[in-house]
Amino acid sequence: MAIVRAKRKTNFTIIGNTGLKDKRLSLKAKGLLAYMLSLPDDWTFYETELMEHSKDGRDSVRKGLQELEKSGYLVRLQKREGRGKFGQKDWKIYDEPDISMISPQTENPSTDNPLSGNPLSDNPTLLSTKEPSTKEPSTNKNSHKSRTYDESDENYKLADYMYKKILESSPDFKKPNLQKWADSIRLMHERDNRSYKKIRNMIDWSRKNEFWTRVVISPSKLRKQYDQMAIQAIQEFNKKNQTIADLTYDPLF
Repeated sequence: MAIVRAKRKTNFTIIGNTGLKDKRLSLKAKGLLAYMLSLPDDWTFYETELMEHSKDGRDSVRKGLQELEKSGYLVRLQKREGRGKFGQKDWKIYDEPDISMISPQTENPSTDNPLSGNPLSDNPTLLSTKEPSTKEPSTNKNSHKSRTYDESDENYKLADYMYKKILESSPDFKKPNLQKWADSIRLMHERDNRSYKKIRNMIDWSRKNEFWTRVVISPSKLRKQYDQMAIQAIQEFNKKNQTIADLTYDPLF
């Protein structure tokens, strides 16, 4: 057998062999690492964006990323914005494992600076295996009070917008609890890192799709199915824009 290598001066990536020959990694994790290392150094990573470039689903991609984190090739630090709110995660990809970022107890990335790093640090009130939340932890389930959204709030406006879009095709649709709908919009924006513009675009797209218009009838269902719909929406977008060179994803979704 022989390896046939094409001669090229452009469109190639130089990657070290360390990660590709690391026996701790599955072939899936090695493929993810190779793909991420092929991108520009200032690339902003999202799980949904990674799924757009393979047949793997969300769970498969997440398992591969977890492998890379445990082995020191990937570190994801949770940023904090003003007033204690969590911002987007800052991804750092290493072509050689950074052993210093692996915790011997949890094998999760950690940092000496709890204000800018991963919540799994010295701050016990933020210790969680779930996505970081802006809410204070509580052991009393009955102590939680739902947020109230003013009609001028962007979350409420998008919830009302979705309700009105549904009424266009289903005039008898029962008016929902727009406060709960607004809270689901907020979760998409804050926890899933979806911009309000992208959420609105996805609402519009789902209402035009023959299948999804019957399935996605609330923001919570929109959030649950968002990744799957985005893949389909992007494929449709790319087919309509084949003349655009090197178009790899639709920034609208």
